[in-house]
Amino acid sequence: MTMRRLSPKTQIGYIRGVKKLATFLKRSPEDATAEELRQFQLTLAEQGTSNITINATLSGLTFLFHKSLNRPDVMLKVSTVPVPRKLPTVLSKEEVKQLIDATQPPPQPATDKMAIEHTMILGACIFFIGSPFRKGPSRLRSVRCVYRTRPKDLIMG
Repeated sequence: MTMRRLSPKTQIGYIRGVKKLATFLKRSPEDATAEELRQFQLTLAEQGTSNITINATLSGLTFLFHKSLNRPDVMLKVSTVPVPRKLPTVLSKEEVKQLIDATQPPPQPATDKMAIEHTMILGACIFFIGSPFRKGPSRLRSVRCVYRTRPKDLIMG
């Protein structure tokens, strides 16, 4: 049986959150108070629990108190914790130069479609290399940008 069509991983996470609260309270969480939930959240933060884990735990408790127990008032004193966003990696001038030098320009005479396709491929490579999946500057040496001339595959808008 699924819990409101939630994925199995979500269900496990929600159950884990309820279990953490029960362990904290040393009793069933069904009669927990808003103040106890606030104290639970503070305890999680003091223990060094990551903001993502705290928010996931609170999602499970929100489901429990809002949907299962019909007690939304209990969740009034808790709120999610902001999760800092990482800035994207920016390529250095030298990395951009290496990338441009590594690409092959379209053969001459190039058509407009071929030039646009080459630019799109170069842009995709720059996006990939500058993405959060990038391992560092050494990764640049292992990236190959392949240029294929197939204008019929290029959709012009």
